[in-house]
Amino acid sequence: MKEIFKIKGFTPYIIIIFLNSMTDLGHKIILQNTVFKVYSGAELIVYTAILNALILIPFILLFSPSGYLSDKYPKKNVIVYSAFSAIIITLFIYLAYIMGWFWVAFGLTFLLGIQASIYSPAKYGLIKEMVGNNGLTSANGIVQAVSIFAILFGALIYSVFFEQLIGDASSKESILMAIAPLGIVLIVSSIIEFLLSRKLQSSVETKEYMHFSTQKYKNLTYLNRNIGIIRKNQTVWLSIIGLSIFWGISQLVVAVFGDFLKSTTGITDTVIAQGLLSISGLGMVVGSLIVSKVSKNYIEIGVIPLGAIGVAGSLFAITMMQSVFMIGLVFFLYGIFAGLFIVPLNALIQFSTPQKMMGKVLAGNNFIQYLFMFSFLVLTALFGYFNLSSSSLFYLSAIIASFGAIYTIYFMPQSLIRFMLKSFIRLRYDISVEGLEHIKTNKGVLLLGNHISFLDWAMLQMAYPKQIRFVIDRSYYELWYFKPIFKFFNAISISPTRSKEAIKAITDALNANDTVALFPEGHLSRNGQLGTFQKGFELSAIGARNAVIIPFYLRGLWESNFSHASNRLKKKNLKDIGVSFGEPLTIQSKAHEVKEAVFRLSIGSWQNYSHRLGTLQSSWLKSAKANLRKLSFADSTGVKLDNGKFITATLRVAQKLKPHLIDEQNVALVLPSTVAGAMGNMAVLSLGKTIVNLNYSSGVESLSYAVKIAGIKKVITSKTFIERLKDKGFDISSVLESLEVIYLEDIKKEISKGGSLALYVMVLLLPTVILDFFFIKGAKSSDVAGILFSSGSEGKPKGIELTHQNFMGNIKQIITLMNPTDEDVILATLPIFHSFGLTVTTLLPLIESIPAVAHPDPTDGFGIGKMALRYEATIMFGTATFYRFYVMNKKLHPLMFANLRWVIAGAE
Repeated sequence: MKEIFKIKGFTPYIIIIFLNSMTDLGHKIILQNTVFKVYSGAELIVYTAILNALILIPFILLFSPSGYLSDKYPKKNVIVYSAFSAIIITLFIYLAYIMGWFWVAFGLTFLLGIQASIYSPAKYGLIKEMVGNNGLTSANGIVQAVSIFAILFGALIYSVFFEQLIGDASSKESILMAIAPLGIVLIVSSIIEFLLSRKLQSSVETKEYMHFSTQKYKNLTYLNRNIGIIRKNQTVWLSIIGLSIFWGISQLVVAVFGDFLKSTTGITDTVIAQGLLSISGLGMVVGSLIVSKVSKNYIEIGVIPLGAIGVAGSLFAITMMQSVFMIGLVFFLYGIFAGLFIVPLNALIQFSTPQKMMGKVLAGNNFIQYLFMFSFLVLTALFGYFNLSSSSLFYLSAIIASFGAIYTIYFMPQSLIRFMLKSFIRLRYDISVEGLEHIKTNKGVLLLGNHISFLDWAMLQMAYPKQIRFVIDRSYYELWYFKPIFKFFNAISISPTRSKEAIKAITDALNANDTVALFPEGHLSRNGQLGTFQKGFELSAIGARNAVIIPFYLRGLWESNFSHASNRLKKKNLKDIGVSFGEPLTIQSKAHEVKEAVFRLSIGSWQNYSHRLGTLQSSWLKSAKANLRKLSFADSTGVKLDNGKFITATLRVAQKLKPHLIDEQNVALVLPSTVAGAMGNMAVLSLGKTIVNLNYSSGVESLSYAVKIAGIKKVITSKTFIERLKDKGFDISSVLESLEVIYLEDIKKEISKGGSLALYVMVLLLPTVILDFFFIKGAKSSDVAGILFSSGSEGKPKGIELTHQNFMGNIKQIITLMNPTDEDVILATLPIFHSFGLTVTTLLPLIESIPAVAHPDPTDGFGIGKMALRYEATIMFGTATFYRFYVMNKKLHPLMFANLRWVIAGAE
């Protein structure tokens, strides 16, 4: 939701929404309160209905012109001119107030209605221009909440000042003169609104080719054509009818509530009367925010039936209430359910309407809604004229709402059930949706993507704004406990022996503008990766007209209990699920083209996910803390540490390194693939520094160049390791002479046993969040975590800056491919200066708490074999060259590698 307010022009737009609602409402509240004070019984009901009708009639009469203006001209311009006209109208209203011209003020309500009817299509049509499809539901929720808050705030403020200003005035003329200062508030609000409207953003140019014919307007040609446009889109049409019935009922409720309150409780205070109505507005704010929260980049239509049921139930409950408190409580619930009902319907209208038709459709929406509202007000006035009690009218509204709720449930049973299912699933998973703007609402859609779990269908439907017809394997479809469910959701069964029937059903569905989803791999993934896309769907496309393929990619469900992932991955309890929709492909697209599109989506999905993964050091601490007694790292020098001891040793080393590295950001390390090497890297990362593992095999010249361009001044290494490098012909002493060298042997001498024991107890007892706060330097995922250098074989070495996001994204991708078990042990033999060695055999085991056993010499096949045998290693990473050494090593017995289930070669 915060991202929406970063869109340029959106904040002024929201303030305009607030002020516009306040101005329109303020004048109506003043007159409505005057009528409430002066009249009662049938007169009160009739005059209240007429007052509301004066605002509604312009929306009916100006349906076509307002839509034309909004479509032809930039919506910003329409808003600017409308805001300026409001200043003129409020000046006349203020004049009527100070002169006590009640019926003139009453009539000026009609002018405000004209201004609002022209304003409205542009005002709401601008939302989609600003936020696009992905933010529609959230933006509508905000707009709805702000509008209703303005109604709530305005009703109370204007009523409070009304009561304070009227004094002893009793006639409508004297009351109007007494409250004249409120007219100044209306003028000031209109001026501010006009100034802010000039700050709005609009990229749409004037459509010079569009023209308006008064003759076609008079003979209703425009009306019939525009209504025809709406009728062609069933989603838009039914959404408008639903909203129209609701707002019609609301007009009835507002018109009769004053008399109902007087007759039930004897209250005549306008503050209490308007306050109770405003409480329903507060409820709408809450309901709107709930919808905005549960939708999160998609349109949650499952709350619509729930809202319809709640509105009907609340109206019945109001008639039974006798106390002000209980009436207020029920009105609050009424507002919540109303918010659940109207926000997704408004979003559906905007989502399902092409941008070029937005003005006409929104104007048509206003026309139909206000026609219903006007009709309900006419009925209210008639019933009031014939002295039908306000309680009876409340019962009537509740009955009408009940029929609407029944119809909604009948028409959208799948949506209600899906929402209930989603609510349950949402307790476990957090779903993010990308690419909603690519979905076509006026065409048949064939959804094709990856298949990684038995929950894929649920996540896909949760993210998609329309009902999806899934293609189900017949062996599952015919199971007696699944078949009724599949039939209820209009699933399509398919089998090798009856494929023609299924292909015809898919084609017919696409031609009916339905959305059909199938998984072209034909089976559940065994490794979480994309498999071969079968060509069967191509047959369905042959007879499809006006349809497109939308590729999709699902991320995160591989680690769920409903996939073929290992039990170890399923224990990770991941909640972050991603659903990505791609740009439409032609319906004739081939299987390999669709797979390529899905593959591209996977890249974007993982990139976005990696932003939320956190830093290496915090992720390591969290993972290691959850597995304190489990082996972390061991090496051939005899060092063997579980996670608890590794955390303690690493944090102690970091504490001693901190004074040496205060002024440094890029810190060099020359360490072997051992426990000390892993510990040194994680200690530097814990201090918020950037690790630079120098390639000591690249030669002195390349090494010196790397030190220079990375701005290295200090290096962490080991005396023993430097001597061993010399013995192997890698003398880097000339490079080290220009740097401040920090030897781990010296750091070790500074570490006391008492301090280590105290820290170990803290590691065992304190929660992760406290350890992270005190011992881990905060960093952002976008910060550079490490710099890797090429070998320099093609010239000078090239430095590559890798962020925490880069490392974490790679680690998470690799781990899904590895599908590790609880018994896995990784052989860490690659040099840490190597991208493979740093990422996969050093950082990955630490981040994922997979035991790693290290050996500092990757060419020592016999030494590596002994470590593999001793620790029963199951996964080994290396290069083809190193593996050739092992094959030729006669000391190395095949049984030493007997437990290996994965051997990966690469990165020569």
